[in-house]
Amino acid sequence: MQDRELIAAFLERQTEAVQLVDTWVRVAAASFRFRLNLHWEDTIQDTHIKILQALRGEKFRGERGLKTYIWKLTNNTCIDQIRRMAGKTFASLETIVDRQDEGIDPLEGISRQEDTHRLLTLLQNTPTQCKQLWGMILEGQGYQEMSQSLAISESTLRVRVHRCRQKAVALRGKSTNHEELSHVL
Repeated sequence: MQDRELIAAFLERQTEAVQLVDTWVRVAAASFRFRLNLHWEDTIQDTHIKILQALRGEKFRGERGLKTYIWKLTNNTCIDQIRRMAGKTFASLETIVDRQDEGIDPLEGISRQEDTHRLLTLLQNTPTQCKQLWGMILEGQGYQEMSQSLAISESTLRVRVHRCRQKAVALRGKSTNHEELSHVL
């Protein structure tokens, strides 16, 4: 069955087409099953919804095969779900600087202040675009959400994030004692 025929059959909810797409999704998401744990089935369902929306909205352009498109969409959905599950709480840079930890060894407190100072210095020297991207990531936004707010494709966004990380690592390498920052960045 050709991709366009499969899409039409899937949108018409023909059993064979739906089962084939479900198989592709489950195989693509298999490597994430352990990390998704109790969210596995929910993530599979979310992926099906995204596939349905994408195919109804004619977002599939046919540049690559439908199976590849579904594989990529599945992987991105799994990664976004894992990020949401992380439940990390982030503090703004201002609160990090002002925060006084109680019950910490004074030497450790000074070490943390030095690390914070080095990190802030590093961040001041990074481009504004990188600061914006890191802020969005720290807010817990996934690549899909970020790409929509910035009106760019996900692949372009991933390249930008990668380049920002490279710039930060390069700046860290230029610092006088970059090994001390390695655990901070």
